[in-house]
Amino acid sequence: MLRTAAVEEPEPFTVRLEPSHLHVVGTDTGAFDVIVDNRADDDGLPVEVAGRDPQRLVAFSFGHDRFVVPGGRATRVHALLRTTAPAPGTSASRPFSVVVSDGRREVEATGLVDVSAPADPITTARLQVHPATLSTQARRGVFAVDVDNRAGASPLTVRLSASDELGQARFAFSPGQVTVAPGQVARVQLAVDAPLPDGGTSRSRAVTVVASDAAGSVEGRATLTQSARDWRPVAKRWLVWLGAIAMIAGALLPWLDGQVVDLELVVTEAASGDEVAISIAAAVAATLLVALLALVMLLGLTGTGKQIRRSAILAALLGIGALIAQGQFRVDDAFVVTNGVPLILVGAVLGFVGGVLARPRAQG
Repeated sequence: MLRTAAVEEPEPFTVRLEPSHLHVVGTDTGAFDVIVDNRADDDGLPVEVAGRDPQRLVAFSFGHDRFVVPGGRATRVHALLRTTAPAPGTSASRPFSVVVSDGRREVEATGLVDVSAPADPITTARLQVHPATLSTQARRGVFAVDVDNRAGASPLTVRLSASDELGQARFAFSPGQVTVAPGQVARVQLAVDAPLPDGGTSRSRAVTVVASDAAGSVEGRATLTQSARDWRPVAKRWLVWLGAIAMIAGALLPWLDGQVVDLELVVTEAASGDEVAISIAAAVAATLLVALLALVMLLGLTGTGKQIRRSAILAALLGIGALIAQGQFRVDDAFVVTNGVPLILVGAVLGFVGGVLARPRAQG
């Protein structure tokens, strides 16, 4: 019996990927090589290359999708894969395979791509406000705001805003929007305009600065402390001194005008009941007492203002009393005591206002 020997199948070609495990970070593209090994056969091998992805999330591009592998040799073909990125800050593993076919056989090589998407830069950004506490005696204060993207893997574009706990301040950034490259820090100037507190007091307010984009926001905090100079003590001293000088000048004005009166005669006639003499004596006594009250008013500068106010009121009443006392006195060729009363009244008003300013400030 004649037997026919079985036809020996040639060794199949082989396929491998280099690398077969890809790591893609911050991009959607990875590169690898497909190596088709035909060293088991002496004849040239025409093949076709294709990629497969069970999840249908990977697309392939080959340098040559059809080529001939010479006998006894291996051929390397460059390939690219592109895949969709996972959610920011997460990673995913996606298996794939490359199939090489010669028309009769298919040889498959498997691979795996690990793709990682960096976190949104806003999630790793930091915001710092310098100085942490700003003290000023002016309405306006200036902070420096650092937008820190040193931990980010992509550019960060943020818009800046600010607020204060009292809701009274106005803010101006220069610039109001900034783009910070990965690994960098950008500095922005923040000007704050806020009402000053009452004179002689201070007020602190917390300032919150926010840098935000479509994905989120980051905050920084600082404190603005404002103090206002108390102008009341200075105004008090000036008003009381001016008032006292005016009162003394008003009391001495009749004497400074060169008018002469015989006080002894006035007193004698007043004692005998002469009404005119009595009026002159009362007017003279009232105006001279005003000068004494001016000195008492100056001594009240060290107190709470009550002594100043009382002295000013008494001086005004004495001035008015002098007018009344001399109201029926004919001034023709006579000693006019009341021509300094306007100065006395002005001085009394100034002193009284100074006494009001000398009062202790009410505690809020």
